[in-house]
Amino acid sequence: MTDHLCVVIQTIVAVIGLAIVPLTLGFIAVQTRIAARATRAQVFQNIASGMIEIDRYFVDHPEYKPYFGGDKDIDESDPEHSRVLAIAEWIMDWMDNSCDQGGYISPEPRSSWYCYFRDLMSSSPIMRRFWEENRAWYSEPLRRVLDEAATL
Repeated sequence: MTDHLCVVIQTIVAVIGLAIVPLTLGFIAVQTRIAARATRAQVFQNIASGMIEIDRYFVDHPEYKPYFGGDKDIDESDPEHSRVLAIAEWIMDWMDNSCDQGGYISPEPRSSWYCYFRDLMSSSPIMRRFWEENRAWYSEPLRRVLDEAATL
């Protein structure tokens, strides 16, 4: 009798366990979607924060903005040449980071940022020259986005 009772209890526990598995998998799926959404939001925020930081720099230093979107070039003998190149590197690093993380966000903001990158390249001799000289430093995703624009 006790063996039979043990078998019945084991069967009941197994059936209950089987019923709980799909429920557990459902909870895991929901948690995974929530975590993925939080990751995408964080990536978006990081990219946007970088852009805001660059915008803020140009608000504080408007004299440099024409080099980045205003088709203004700078001669190597200009005392501001090093600073302008440093700004170009900063922007390029941000663009590279954005492209690296871009796969984690939805296509719409990503395509808008990529359009901005291309526009910046087409309207900044400094950025085009920096890209030509330092392209090897940057990721393949950024190369795909910028190579076409760099030839404009």
